[in-house]
Order: sequence, then structure tokens, then C-alpha cells
Amino acid sequence: MSHLTSRSAADSDQAQHFRCILAERRAELDARLAEDAQRLAARHRSGSTCGVKSIRYRIRKMERQRSELDRLLDGLAVLADAVSS
Repeated sequence: MSHLTSRSAADSDQAQHFRCILAERRAELDARLAEDAQRLAARHRSGSTCGVKSIRYRIRKMERQRSELDRLLDGLAVLADAVSS
């Protein structure tokens, strides 16, 4: 039985490690999204259309990545709850 307990503890530690990595990546992504949102707003204020399409594309791509990170984080949270129960 202690083997299962140590395995559960190791699984929990590993899940926590991955949650930290994913949370860091999400924070970095949020910062890049904020930067691009500022760039886009500046282009709109100045009336410039130069680069707007590529900024919007990058924002959409990062939003999809953020959704995927959120899905992974939610999945790890469900697993952590299952292990702790």
C-alpha cells in the first residue's frame, strides 16, 4: 500500500511541477498579448493600417495558445483533485 501512496505523491509532485511550468508560460503569453494589444491600439489611434493584419493574426494565435494552456491547467487540476481524494 505504501507503494501506491508514494506513487500518488510522485504523481502529485509531477502535476504540480507541470502546473507551475504552464502557469509561467501563460503569464508570458498574457504579457505578449498585452503588448500586441497596445501595438494594435496605437495603430488604430494613429490611423495606420501598416501591420494591423499581422498583429491581429498573432493575437488570435496567442489567444488559441492561451485557451490550450487553460485546458491543460484545468485537466491537471482535475487530476490533482482525483489523486487527493
